[in-house]
Amino acid sequence: MKRMLAALMDTLTKRQRQIIEMYYSGKNITEIADVLKVNKSTVHRTLMRAIKNIKKNKELIEKVAR
Repeated sequence: MKRMLAALMDTLTKRQRQIIEMYYSGKNITEIADVLKVNKSTVHRTLMRAIKNIKKNKELIEKVAR
């Protein structure tokens, strides 16, 4: 499981990883936007794209692992 998570995180951009890590460490979108000095909509859009990317790549990794 840890290997799959590492592989999935490797598929993200540096900014996507940064936002995902901040979000799952307990920061909300407003707090992340303030820290990164970007708009809340930018954080939200980047977070949603990262999650979509993770889901897509998870399916691919699972198919290859079979």
